Amino acid sequence: MHIESTTPVAGVETRTIDMVPEHERHGAPRSQFTLWFGANMQITAVVDGALAIVFGAEALTAIVGLLIGNVLGGIVMALHSAQGPRLGLPQMISSRVQFGVRGAALPLVLVILMYLGFAATGTVLSGQAINRIFGVAAPEFGILVFGSLTALVAVVGYRLIHVVGRIATVVGILGFGYLVSMGVALLASADFLNNFKNFVLLLLAVFVPWSAVNLVDYYLVSKEKVDIPALYDCNGRYGAYNPVALGCYVLGVVVQIPFLNQAMYKGPIATMLGGADVSWIVSLVVTCLVYYPLAKRTMKVPATMIYPQGAVRPGSAPTAHPTAPVATSEARQPA
Repeated sequence: MHIESTTPVAGVETRTIDMVPEHERHGAPRSQFTLWFGANMQITAVVDGALAIVFGAEALTAIVGLLIGNVLGGIVMALHSAQGPRLGLPQMISSRVQFGVRGAALPLVLVILMYLGFAATGTVLSGQAINRIFGVAAPEFGILVFGSLTALVAVVGYRLIHVVGRIATVVGILGFGYLVSMGVALLASADFLNNFKNFVLLLLAVFVPWSAVNLVDYYLVSKEKVDIPALYDCNGRYGAYNPVALGCYVLGVVVQIPFLNQAMYKGPIATMLGGADVSWIVSLVVTCLVYYPLAKRTMKVPATMIYPQGAVRPGSAPTAHPTAPVATSEARQPA
């Protein structure tokens, strides 16, 4: 495997699951603020906050809980996000280190379902808001408008996403009060919030064990050393499937069952705890404790980072994959 330069086609995103070379990366840490602030100053985020009330918390308790949850969740997400600049890969592709080249399809399918769920929720809610703004009664209007704009942003890719993030940050700050009132008016239905709550709890059940496997491996087992070309080779270092990681992931899901408290099922231990759902904590602890010693014995960790042929990390010479063909490509200079 070697890095090939790509030429943008009329501003359309060209990188998919391959590694993004260093010379094609741009931006600064401060650009992350407007990206994520803008992404969260919207109606679905209001719904997420309202879930604390659906769970039965009082307003002050909900605010404190949301603050603590965001801080702790931010730490975990920061640990995941730090992998991106070092590897230059999408998160699900880097998961091939733990699950194998083909085995990573398991968390990938779950991520696709998650994206579909959030996309459907966001499209419907934003479509309702668009209808109210323009005074249109037909629900299809807002859904089609928002869906078309979302598709356009996705196709154009990175640069437009950041532009939209900056605009959304300004608009979100100016219109936050109106956004909250509109969100409450549109979303206060108990059925919607309960369904959304169950969707979020389901995501928690299936992604906590994946997060545990990924973080334990990257920071404690592989210690940030990855053979990137092997992520695209079923016969390489990571193989097609990693039964240890897959088994620990399934264990992390199954072990939650007695502790779950959801609409469709309430586990016996959750009943004993008065309805408290601590399943994700159990899953996190069990998955980490089981995966770590097994992975230490079975993972084939490279002595150092191995980059594709032609990829250069700042301040160091590239380490080519031992089986990679010797090839050169004309580097595309950053815009």
